[in-house]
Amino acid sequence: MFNSISNNFGAGTIQFRDYQSDNYVVLDAKFTYDTTNAAYLAAEVLEIVVPDLAIDRSVETGVMMRYVDRGTRNGSPYVSDGGTVLKSWIKDKNTLCIEKMTTFDEHGEIIIYIHALYCQLARGANTAKGVTASLNIKQGTKCLTWGTDNVCVIHDRWTFLHLRIGGIIDARRDADWRCLIEGFPLDVDIDIPLAMTYCYQNTLTGGVNECHIKESFWTMAAGQRNDGFSNTGNNVFLFGFFVRNNEPIIDIEGRLDIAENPIKGSGTDQISAFELEMSPLPSLAYMTGSMGKYGSTSHIVYPKSVPERMPDFKMFLVGRGQTGSGLWLQLDTVELTTIDSKQVIKVSNLTGMNLVSVKLFDTGIGFSIS
Repeated sequence: MFNSISNNFGAGTIQFRDYQSDNYVVLDAKFTYDTTNAAYLAAEVLEIVVPDLAIDRSVETGVMMRYVDRGTRNGSPYVSDGGTVLKSWIKDKNTLCIEKMTTFDEHGEIIIYIHALYCQLARGANTAKGVTASLNIKQGTKCLTWGTDNVCVIHDRWTFLHLRIGGIIDARRDADWRCLIEGFPLDVDIDIPLAMTYCYQNTLTGGVNECHIKESFWTMAAGQRNDGFSNTGNNVFLFGFFVRNNEPIIDIEGRLDIAENPIKGSGTDQISAFELEMSPLPSLAYMTGSMGKYGSTSHIVYPKSVPERMPDFKMFLVGRGQTGSGLWLQLDTVELTTIDSKQVIKVSNLTGMNLVSVKLFDTGIGFSIS
């Protein structure tokens, strides 16, 4: 995280969340500027001076601008916030540029959302690969249907997300919305622009509203939605690169871990958002993940790789059940064991129920089974 040093359009200090690599930089920021400000009027390109970046130039990438347009029409209040995408690029290691568009200056205040990856060409390849997350969007009271083209890629320090709203439940059109994006990182806390086809008060542009993600919960207040938000063909979506609020993982000698999202077994068997961390036995082992299997007391999945020094072990963990309307707990065993010469992770239900449908966020002592 860093603050801007200055800018040429009167926006004040801008705070950035950042992840920087040898050939690309991910930046997140939200700020406003006044279109009547003398510095803005004089600027040809919006320039933000920042501390030294890891790259000294980039290809162009898009950032979202938004204006707020609200008032009364025929005696009834309306919301008709709009906006568009602006070109943005890193000019040198200390200067971030955004194109100046004056089309919507009559609205006075403009909001800029930077959720972008800036890539520098001819700097070599970055071999770090992200994990494609399997998202499961849950709603206590169903308010929305979501598109089938949702995409999430998770890296250690940042994530990419695309979500599209498919439809809205009629009874929930005027309600505040809250959904759990299961499988999305818990350490993202960000305001995000939602883009759409229509903006009824301004035919020059599409609508742009704001939503929020925090601790994997996506929320949107009813008062933030444009008129016509739920109309067929409005194609509401969000898209962006988001820096995670975590610190780099320090490689501590002796610590062993497995992390996959999801980690798969046979057929449709899988554990979502799986993470296991331990040190050589005797030790504590911490595990997170969620799974759902019915008609069986055990659940087996196959990790892509297991650290060479990690021994086969078994531990007892308490999990939160995922079925039914109430909160209930179940005791499970988690094993790293070998079946047919292949290392597998086996979760077994010890409550006597013929299902393994559980979320695990627990720490236990691993006992050697080798």
